Amino acid sequence: MTVRSVFLVSLVLLLGGCAGNQDAENALKPDARLSSPSPVPSSNNIPPTPTPIVSQTESPTSTPIGWQDIDKTPAQLRPYVDDMLALNLVLPDAQMPDANRLNAPISRREFAKWLLLTNNRFHQSRPTKQIRIDRPSSTPTFQDIPNSDPDFAILQSLADAGILPSTLSRDTKNEGKNDRFKPSEALTREELLRWKMPFDSRPLQGDVLAIETLRKTLPFQDLSKVIHPETLRLVALDLQNGDRSNLRRSLGYTTLLQPQRSVTRAEAAAVLWSIGAEGAVLTAKDLLKGSSIPTTPTPTPASSMDTKTTP
Repeated sequence: MTVRSVFLVSLVLLLGGCAGNQDAENALKPDARLSSPSPVPSSNNIPPTPTPIVSQTESPTSTPIGWQDIDKTPAQLRPYVDDMLALNLVLPDAQMPDANRLNAPISRREFAKWLLLTNNRFHQSRPTKQIRIDRPSSTPTFQDIPNSDPDFAILQSLADAGILPSTLSRDTKNEGKNDRFKPSEALTREELLRWKMPFDSRPLQGDVLAIETLRKTLPFQDLSKVIHPETLRLVALDLQNGDRSNLRRSLGYTTLLQPQRSVTRAEAAAVLWSIGAEGAVLTAKDLLKGSSIPTTPTPTPASSMDTKTTP
């Protein structure tokens, strides 16, 4: 091989190496398609809106949890419960035990909220029948319900209206014992009747009977377990409503009141299905039909308790 040939071969190899090095450098350079492009100036100089970040523990919309055991609700209560659910008047409270179970005991706090909400909704066109919501700055009546409590305004308003027993109400038997509300305790049947009947009360037919007479004449075997003697008069008032009676609607036919037994949420919903005073009754079904005018039920003899009513 001549010197010229050797020179040409060396030149070719040198140029090929340089090309290889250039290819390697190009391979190490970042791909322009993967780099962040420079922002394009907006014509109106408004910065782009960032995409909202949703926490894994939060929902974009606040959706109440549903009732998991609605299919286990007693058939006799189901029509009342369905009407109240359709009106969004009985909602689960995630803070409560067994919050999504209709057939679990309802707390005093829950029922108080349902009671005020239902009454004000039923009488939405009659402000004189509504419970006025108190200001958050009011002095607390219950020691265990401070101004910072999320339900302070509701519970304070019910106490101010005399619906919830408190230091503001007259109760000589429990004087000094009503300074606490005990919101997490289960609501008893006696308490349910004492809180609800102010919205349904009507004059007793005939002479007002003495407490001892009521114990003998009312159709319950266990009235001795009633804590407040005045509850007996409320029982008599309630039974005068016949099929509109809170007790008959929520408990069905029974000869045992079991006044200290806890109330389920389904039973509470059945009680709140109807609100009426002075002979005028308004029901959840009336609201669903678009009527806000209380109806006067057909008088039912107090002694007749065997008639069944479909809500």
